[in-house]
Amino acid sequence: MRVALHTKVRADRVEEYEAAHREVPVALTDAIRAAGATSWTIWRSGTDLFHVLECRTTAASSPNWRSSR
Repeated sequence: MRVALHTKVRADRVEEYEAAHREVPVALTDAIRAAGATSWTIWRSGTDLFHVLECRTTAASSPNWRSSR
């Protein structure tokens, strides 16, 4: 299943966002995978964030997914 999301980062937090996403902690990628996502790509245009997630079809209804967001 492919899921597309659109979110925003506050203009005053863009630098912090960029720094936090340079290296994603292994614990976070492990949690994302455990929740059912097999890949997650994010593009940023200004303050707009566009996400594409590939996940198992049951991921969105998984208790792990809901509790990890």
